[in-house]
Amino acid sequence: MKRSIHINCSRNKIGSVAFQKIRDALSGRLPDNSVVWDSFIQVSLPEESVECRAIYRILCDAGCRPVKFGEEYGPGLFGWRPIFEYEPADFDRASYFTFTAFAESDSDQIKSSHLRDKEGVLLLNRPSARIKLTIMSIFTLGIVPQTVVSSQVRREMEAAGFIGLGFRPTLIATGRRERGPTIIPWEKLGKDPIWELAPSIVLPPLHPQSRLLNRKGQPTAGTDWSKGLFLLEGGGELAGGGMHYRRADLASAEPFDMAFTLEAFGDRPSIDNRWIVVSRRVYDFMNALNHEVQWRPVYLLED
Repeated sequence: MKRSIHINCSRNKIGSVAFQKIRDALSGRLPDNSVVWDSFIQVSLPEESVECRAIYRILCDAGCRPVKFGEEYGPGLFGWRPIFEYEPADFDRASYFTFTAFAESDSDQIKSSHLRDKEGVLLLNRPSARIKLTIMSIFTLGIVPQTVVSSQVRREMEAAGFIGLGFRPTLIATGRRERGPTIIPWEKLGKDPIWELAPSIVLPPLHPQSRLLNRKGQPTAGTDWSKGLFLLEGGGELAGGGMHYRRADLASAEPFDMAFTLEAFGDRPSIDNRWIVVSRRVYDFMNALNHEVQWRPVYLLED
């Protein structure tokens, strides 16, 4: 796994004098993929590189400091956050994964403008007539996606016998949200229904050293969602990004192929904002669909 730092600073936040000083000092030092505008600079660099440390010093020498998690992005602050780039060896070692699945084209996009009905059923916008959905993640309800699959993929998953596999129905909703949606049955569209993945298994808590913070950047318990819940990755004693579990804790839920995290994440999370963790069997199955999926390994630690 490679760890980079994503850096950004804005003239509006740090002031014209400091910004120009930083811009002059960085001239000729930034990689070609950097964004350098008259009022904004953005760059990603390997964390341990000489260039990364030099840019950090330049920003601090200009009287700025990195914004802390949960802190309002105010005057004198610049963005500084880790980015994790996983390598084949990371996935070869992993037994479990989280994922985000992307639409193959604009016509295959599935969106949700109405969120859920009173019974918790996910309400989807009317799909394109040319849709070729297999699996897709929808970020309508916060930072954790809801994942939907076609009826064909549902049948294939059921045939594979994945442990913990579960589904919830979806509905098609049209009209303005404030006026209340108009529901269109799938059979009226002449299409097979789309299903939301909803595992029947819930995992134990994350590793006790996981850095769980509320929206103000204060440490919090994974079961307390009242002030938001966020996982600060790559910090503390846990190496790498993503989720960490104690192997013994996870053994209490095994065997499983698909499960919800106990924790729900986001600014105002609900039970709908839990990540789905899948086994290598599901990882191999989804990769065989030849669909664009962004994977993240889940780490198992002995203690």
